[in-house]
Amino acid sequence: MVLKQLFGASNKETRKPQVSTIEQPPEKPTHELATQSGTQHTSANTETDGPAAAVHLEQAMFENARNDNTDTRFKVYQELLFSDLLLALADSESNTPINTDPANVNVAILTNPQNVKFAAAFTNAAATKRWRPEGGNYVTVRGQDLFKLLEPSPAEVVVINPGSAPFITLPKIEYRQLAAGIIPQSQQSPVQTATTPQEPQVAFPPDIVTEMQKNFAREVLLKQEKLDACAFGAMLPPGAKQEDGWVRTLFVRVKDPAMKQEEGQALMENIHKAIAENEAFKDTGFQLLHVPDTNFWGMVAQNNAAIFDANPPQPQEQTSQEMQLAFPPDVFTPEQKTASQSVIESESRVEAAAIGAILPPGANKESGWIRTIFLRVKDIQPTQEEVQKFCMDVRDRIRANENLFKETGFEVGVMPDPNFWVAMNREKIALFDRNPPPVPTETPATATV
Repeated sequence: MVLKQLFGASNKETRKPQVSTIEQPPEKPTHELATQSGTQHTSANTETDGPAAAVHLEQAMFENARNDNTDTRFKVYQELLFSDLLLALADSESNTPINTDPANVNVAILTNPQNVKFAAAFTNAAATKRWRPEGGNYVTVRGQDLFKLLEPSPAEVVVINPGSAPFITLPKIEYRQLAAGIIPQSQQSPVQTATTPQEPQVAFPPDIVTEMQKNFAREVLLKQEKLDACAFGAMLPPGAKQEDGWVRTLFVRVKDPAMKQEEGQALMENIHKAIAENEAFKDTGFQLLHVPDTNFWGMVAQNNAAIFDANPPQPQEQTSQEMQLAFPPDVFTPEQKTASQSVIESESRVEAAAIGAILPPGANKESGWIRTIFLRVKDIQPTQEEVQKFCMDVRDRIRANENLFKETGFEVGVMPDPNFWVAMNREKIALFDRNPPPVPTETPATATV
């Protein structure tokens, strides 16, 4: 985990937290350790020395994972409000005393590869060790107070028990409701059963807002001198269902990357209020998200989704290097290959499949290869969103077998080129092919006399 940003906690926090240092004991690596009341030491056993586990929340999580319904979901949110959680703090120098003042405690705001900022909290010390075996600093905070503490922070998602299964993901729209003591009325459970949180997805549907709404938003946004770029799109939070979990989002980028958090928060709130209170957006909710990542705005430009961009990213130089493919027999173990084939063959929209590896242009030839399952599909709309959605669904169904794929990463992609499948069948590489393409016959050479 890489610490990207720190922030001072809100003065709304009224309960004095317990600060814990959780360290790896030198001879008993399986013991989880924590201290109480702001002291630091190495303990011997979590059960006797660590903070009390949020037992009722853990029970609610497991019950919801077994049977997701309105009642079990309500119980999870309810326990999130009242349980004591261990919130991850920023790393500090070993000789620096931990600050126990709730108004000045430094919470760890972390960033995933997609530049989404999140905060991490835990139900017990054992869960912290699965996430960070090297140990770290944590503060014990009651659930609703924790969400109040994070409300003004840059954290777009709060993850409870990352690195464990099950775990909880709460997008900002939900943990803000919890901060106010409101039970979210979500159509999907916040409890996830994978061992690691999924990454959020982003899309730019052309009809995400009407033309009238886009024109009004453009007028408001162009008056904001501190903004550099804006775009409407949609974000699927980690763990949300593809069918109904997408959140309409206004993505923005500020001119000054060093803008203070308080100033940025005030700017976001003013922009949201100016747009959301207009009659044009009366029945159209949206969230506001600051994204500084230049790669993201390159994706916005590719989708022609920007409302405006004062400094669009420069197009990447074309490279003459082509993507390379390889099909080594040991990409998957025999057991992994059998399990993958079973899942893929059960999907009627897949006509053919093959397992290999891709080396993207410019990638390191020693370490840049990506295990890939190639598919040929039918009856799927040929749009980027639909194809990507289908591939991710197939990948997640295969990854559900944690015993086989816990340590093996791979991707799933669609390969429509018929020549590719001719080669796959000719070389006997294809896992299966329900409708193999005809192998072209060689034309005999003719002699000219």
